[in-house]
Amino acid sequence: MAVEAEAAPPLTLGTARTDGGNYYTGIRITIGAANVTVSELGRYTTAGSSGTHPIYFAALDGTPVVAGSINAAGGANAMLFVSVTPTVLTAGQDYWLLCQEVTGGDTFYDDNTTITTTAVATVTHSAYVATYGGAPMTNGAAGHSYGPVSFKYTSP
Repeated sequence: MAVEAEAAPPLTLGTARTDGGNYYTGIRITIGAANVTVSELGRYTTAGSSGTHPIYFAALDGTPVVAGSINAAGGANAMLFVSVTPTVLTAGQDYWLLCQEVTGGDTFYDDNTTITTTAVATVTHSAYVATYGGAPMTNGAAGHSYGPVSFKYTSP
């Protein structure tokens, strides 16, 4: 989801969960009028988090574009970010931002979580996929996110 370059997005957390079922969950976005260069990927964490969470951007067909892994230990009700190889996301294109959640693992939030974006990108749906690089599926409404997830970027 698009955020201010150095801040977590405004959000309202939904229902807390720990039953991730080893799925990757997150959002489907549409990039706005200009390309953006992603530099960090983020996942919201709660007190007591201790897991490592693979996270990645994927093209519309599910092909990974850029990936990282977030160590959630020490996170306390904040968005934690991991640096990734700077990667350009193309204006007007749709992408998935997905983070792995496991049953009995760290708390994440259901897709009744709402997020506010900037003009850089629009969240079209919450999303999930069973396998890394698989074809994700949408769920929920515009402005909703599992996780929630986020990213840091630069734009022209």
